[in-house]
Amino acid sequence: VYQYTRTALEALLGVEGNDYLVFNTTGEDLTNISTHHISHIINLSKPKHNSPTWLDYLHQSVSLIIQVLLGLSLFLHIDWIVWQYYRYLYKKPISQINNSGVDLMIYPMSSVLSFLTKPKAIVAIHDLQHRLNPQFPEVTKWGIWQIREFNYRSMAIRASMIMAESLIGKKDILNCYPNTPPNKIIVLPYLPPSYLQTKLAQSQVKKIIVKFRLPDQYFYYPAKFWPHKHHTTLIKALIICHDRGYKFGLALTGSTRAEYSTLPAVTNLVRSHHIEQYVKYLGYVSSEEISALYKGSIALVMPTHFGPSNIPVLEAWQLKVPVIYSNVRGCREQLQDAGILADPTNPADWAQAMIKMATDHKFASDCTHKGINKLSNWTEHDFRLKIQRMICNIQ
Repeated sequence: VYQYTRTALEALLGVEGNDYLVFNTTGEDLTNISTHHISHIINLSKPKHNSPTWLDYLHQSVSLIIQVLLGLSLFLHIDWIVWQYYRYLYKKPISQINNSGVDLMIYPMSSVLSFLTKPKAIVAIHDLQHRLNPQFPEVTKWGIWQIREFNYRSMAIRASMIMAESLIGKKDILNCYPNTPPNKIIVLPYLPPSYLQTKLAQSQVKKIIVKFRLPDQYFYYPAKFWPHKHHTTLIKALIICHDRGYKFGLALTGSTRAEYSTLPAVTNLVRSHHIEQYVKYLGYVSSEEISALYKGSIALVMPTHFGPSNIPVLEAWQLKVPVIYSNVRGCREQLQDAGILADPTNPADWAQAMIKMATDHKFASDCTHKGINKLSNWTEHDFRLKIQRMICNIQ
């Protein structure tokens, strides 16, 4: 989310004729971003630290209790409790935004501040999975379904305009919140993150692969261990490949801390089949290392159940890497014919796709070229023009 927000901000700063005040809610350091057109950066959250402390775990437990209580309040239609809690919790940023003198707030990711503050707002709604895939606990259990529904409904009502990342995303918003005027929703597709190092030397790629002790042939999957990411499907697919004589590896990056984490199930499966040397849990890695992991891989593998679009697909294309992707609504439309689609719950499908991509080099190259061509259909220049028109329409 942070990388997309940063990419959107950098593109937005290229729109001439405006001055920008940036409210940073990510906790990330923005000091190295271009300050052209930025009058000031206001940090609304504390800086992030890598290692969790006992206070983090305590905060997580308290947050879960509050989440359950808020969800219960919404279930019982006592919405005023949630409004009061939000106004208390976000008192400082609400005051800072309301007193900043800004004419328009742009939220590149969904934010409750978009409906708690006074300025006109453009807000992104990219994720309605609590409605579309309620079988996954990370978007439905312990009050989170009610909270997500309250938040997104409030955003849809309050926003001056809504950004969707695809036509399917726009349809989802209209289906879930039919009172939303269609002309209020602008399709603004994702861009590949700007941090990717497309010209990284092959020697540096090799050095990073050796550092992580990856085998010569491996697949790459950047994702937290949420149930909807289907890591176990990949491990089972890898086992099938090994049984057929293809000793592929798998590089996994991203936080291992996730609600309803599947990491224990994944590690147990890996140990029980004695493939520890082939599966690497790398956690958070640098932008250079991410670029190297892509460039050194056979393909990006992404058996997610959520869409409609996902940024890693764009990252892979930007770095000239083929893609194996979920055969689900939204993902199908994003990939089209620029890769292989596989059932995210079917390991045999994934094993077949992985072997195909690793052994049919012409096919893999064709997939890569098709992906690169798709990227050329939507550029940072296009993004700027569309968001500039959106701003002009509101003002």
